[in-house]
Amino acid sequence: MSSQLNIFPAIVKPLRDELLSSWLYRLSNVNVSKVHTFCRFHFPEHQVWNRDIDKLAPIKMLQLLSEKSGVSLDEVKATTLKSYEGYLFERLNSFGNSKWIMPLGIFHRTRKNFGLQFCPCCFIKDGANPYFRKSWRLSLSVACSRCKLILYDRCPFCENPIAFHRVELGTKNNLISQMPCYCSSCRNDLRNATQIKCSDNLGNIQKNLDQMIKHGYTKSHQYSHLYFDVLYQIASILSSQSPQMEKFQEFVYSSLGLNRPIIGVRGEFDHLKLEDRINVLIAAFWTLNNWPRRFIGICNKTNTKSSAILRDFYDCPYWFEEFVKKSIYHANPVVSKRHLQ
Repeated sequence: MSSQLNIFPAIVKPLRDELLSSWLYRLSNVNVSKVHTFCRFHFPEHQVWNRDIDKLAPIKMLQLLSEKSGVSLDEVKATTLKSYEGYLFERLNSFGNSKWIMPLGIFHRTRKNFGLQFCPCCFIKDGANPYFRKSWRLSLSVACSRCKLILYDRCPFCENPIAFHRVELGTKNNLISQMPCYCSSCRNDLRNATQIKCSDNLGNIQKNLDQMIKHGYTKSHQYSHLYFDVLYQIASILSSQSPQMEKFQEFVYSSLGLNRPIIGVRGEFDHLKLEDRINVLIAAFWTLNNWPRRFIGICNKTNTKSSAILRDFYDCPYWFEEFVKKSIYHANPVVSKRHLQ
């Protein structure tokens, strides 16, 4: 059915790079409804706020949203994290954590992890319609290349995770919630956060990464997600506690004058706090720059084995795997029975 009764009374289209959850919040406001009430009424068969809806939105819900808003299905899909397929990664993992996507740590409708970031200057520039960007869910987004500022991965006033969908809590008598740029925990306006300028180096790195995602290719790779697969592996190596990678890490961080992050087990880059992600990302980007000369030089100087580089790299691109095996592979010496006697 597609009668007028199915159409939202008031419609706002998603803005540039807007996140699905942010658009739903603005849709509820323009329709003079609390966001939870709005979603229960229009999408009664779908769970919205007790799951990562930006990552896991069912296709039936997106189709219904398209019908009710008059926005094309392609535009609706573009607000989800799945739209990064073929650009940032080949396939989004719907059954667990995905590369480059910061987990929200959802417990009922609360957020335990720092999985959503923001730029205070962007909120100010948005004027009367501040909104959350899709790119602010990415672990490789550490700075705003538009404003040249460091992002925030939590409220700077109370240090709680950003959960704008809970801003309406405690405002029972108000028909419309506050704008999403307020902290749901301490109620402070995130637009008032101190604006921290990023270095020229970090700004250039962020701009390069943003362009790779936008265009879907790099100067040396036809498909950008193949580069990002390798960059993620290097970031995982640089944030690993494996003793095999200790010399590799020390060489890279000391060469750049960066502090070596004190972090958890291998492969937790997406869980790192912002300050550590900045250092790891700068180090990983530098390591892969001037490929392959710099990378091979680091491996040779630190006596890093190919097995350590390729460890747990199950979807390793052919160009990287073959080069690593040919260039830094060290076979185990064959010991004869006579030497063992």
